[in-house]
Amino acid sequence: MPTATEHAPPADSGAALSAARRALQANRALQADHTAARGGHAETLALLSLDHGRIDGGAQRFLLRAAQGDAQRRAARQLVRRMYSHRGYLAPAADEPVDPHTVTLVVARADEPVGTLSVGFDSPRGLLCDELFKAEVERLRASGRRVCEFTKLALDIDADSQQVLASLFHMAYLHAHRLRGCHDVLIEVNPRHVAYYRRMLDFRVAGEERVCPRVNAPAVLMALDLAHIRRQIERYAGRFDLLAAGERSLYPYAFEAAQERRMLAALDGGAAVC
Repeated sequence: MPTATEHAPPADSGAALSAARRALQANRALQADHTAARGGHAETLALLSLDHGRIDGGAQRFLLRAAQGDAQRRAARQLVRRMYSHRGYLAPAADEPVDPHTVTLVVARADEPVGTLSVGFDSPRGLLCDELFKAEVERLRASGRRVCEFTKLALDIDADSQQVLASLFHMAYLHAHRLRGCHDVLIEVNPRHVAYYRRMLDFRVAGEERVCPRVNAPAVLMALDLAHIRRQIERYAGRFDLLAAGERSLYPYAFEAAQERRMLAALDGGAAVC
């Protein structure tokens, strides 16, 4: 899962911390207004108001949602194809069929996708990572772990990339763990991104480097216990003061508990939530 971002979070800027706090307050207001107006399963799952690093004092507004219908899935696929090609990877087919065991998440700005991430659930067909790391994935299954994978990550954004990425991962976690009860998430990453995912989200290496024919590039299998993600979100979400103190992690960018509850209410449609 090659990533289009390797930027570090704001480390020591008071202006960045103030911007982050303003963004958090704006997000709370947007979430409250949005969920009060709509109930049940909502097409738009979250509204983000981001102003990190903007010198004009304004905020960019993003929509975070699960792709619904052919047009939104096609737009997400085009973003993946463009960003993969830009980095020299083989891109997925333009007419790739819809996988019923996959949820595609999209962050859009003015209806233009700027980020996407897919959550693949285990099925009789297995996961994409079975192609290279069958033995490693089977060991998890044999131990009673319910596995899933995050795939097709693509970002076409600069200044707000960390919070957009964190928002995608948080929503993917909600689908995988809180709604579907998965225990472990697997990702395939280029070896040069291993340190990023280890440092920023606490992933561990679960399978050594091999060549992935889907993207014609080397890949390392990484794994993360989704219960650990839950604990880290509960502990660090909204702690922008840690970023200002030099913490290098995506967890402070996660949605806080009240926002998470509203998103789960929009997502589950009355289903059981773990």
